[in-house]
Amino acid sequence: MNFSKIPCFDNHAHSVDGKQTTITPFEFLKGYQALKDRTDPPSGDLRDPLYGGFTEELILHTRSTGVVYSTICHLARLFNCEPTLESVIEQRNRYTEQYGIQAYSEMLYKEGNLIGGVLETDNPIGEDVEDKMPEFQVFRLYSFDHQLFRLLKETKSYHELWERFSEDVRKAFLDPHYTGIKCHLSEVFSHSSARPVYSEEAESVFASAKALVRQDLETVYMALLTDTMLLCQELDVPLHIHSGITGHSTYLGEPGIAGQVTVKAGSMFDGEPFALARFLTKPEFRNTKVVFLHAGYPWLRNLSMMAAFFPNVYIDMSCALSWTSLASERTLEELMSYAPFTKIVVGSGQGGIPEKGWMAAKTARNALTAVLNRAVENGFMSEQQAQETAENILYKNAMRLHKHFTV
Repeated sequence: MNFSKIPCFDNHAHSVDGKQTTITPFEFLKGYQALKDRTDPPSGDLRDPLYGGFTEELILHTRSTGVVYSTICHLARLFNCEPTLESVIEQRNRYTEQYGIQAYSEMLYKEGNLIGGVLETDNPIGEDVEDKMPEFQVFRLYSFDHQLFRLLKETKSYHELWERFSEDVRKAFLDPHYTGIKCHLSEVFSHSSARPVYSEEAESVFASAKALVRQDLETVYMALLTDTMLLCQELDVPLHIHSGITGHSTYLGEPGIAGQVTVKAGSMFDGEPFALARFLTKPEFRNTKVVFLHAGYPWLRNLSMMAAFFPNVYIDMSCALSWTSLASERTLEELMSYAPFTKIVVGSGQGGIPEKGWMAAKTARNALTAVLNRAVENGFMSEQQAQETAENILYKNAMRLHKHFTV
């Protein structure tokens, strides 16, 4: 079976840099390396291989990862050039210089049969992916964390904070571009600390929370999250939760949200999906759809079991699938091991360059083709079931999650 003609929806992406016409090989690699290895980076030209804290040794390691190799391999086939980083970037720049980054993005997405996506950005509607791919259906996530920290500075009580927050959310969702709310709980606190908190308790510690006293800020954060979980039910929109070990806060012990450097304590286990189980089992939350982003990587099995046991839990594969590259079939098998196939969606985690979204679609189709063909050959599925499963994961599950998305 061949699933190349099935369209794909990207459940989680970030902005494409529309001002970046050409890039260097080094600039391309920076998007695939979380931490730097030089503590005293020299200032200078972006083309300097030591710029920004990267030594030549780190560049060597970064360009030797599976996700970079597979991206170069696919781009070389697209451009019909040598499968080297330098050759691919040369051909890419030739295209973008002649036609522009918008046309390049559109070409990639059409070639990858990407028909829609959900974008996490604070930019105004029309200033991101939308104007680069006019036939691409783009939806937005409302940022829980950025709005919380902004309103925390401007309000004098939890009641005022909630009133302004909920009013802004309701106003945002009058626009059909908005399709979900994004929460970075594990980038600020930890999944294991999650608990329902109600307005009376949040009100009693609000003053010290404004002063960023960690324990009291956590109380206010959890109160707003509790109220937001219930608001998501009312608006019939999913809550997208950052999970797994992606994000600088995991490695550095610093938050990636709103510059709240004094808040994050930091642990690589903060985003473990199972740690949210006690919170999600509360009866009042069972009708709130929760999408765990990044497949909870590396806790794939844990999240697969949660999707099976919790009626409201869904799995987004952004970063996990394309970034595991050579192990993409095993990654998909782990996620499909327990989870209903109707609860898994494709995502890229794309940011900066459009190749990441394109590669997510490529990797998802490649993995699905291998895994589902093997399932049919081994008698675990019929061809009809396999076809239905591929369609669900590539785009139909997203249609059910995001009610304004159509094919």
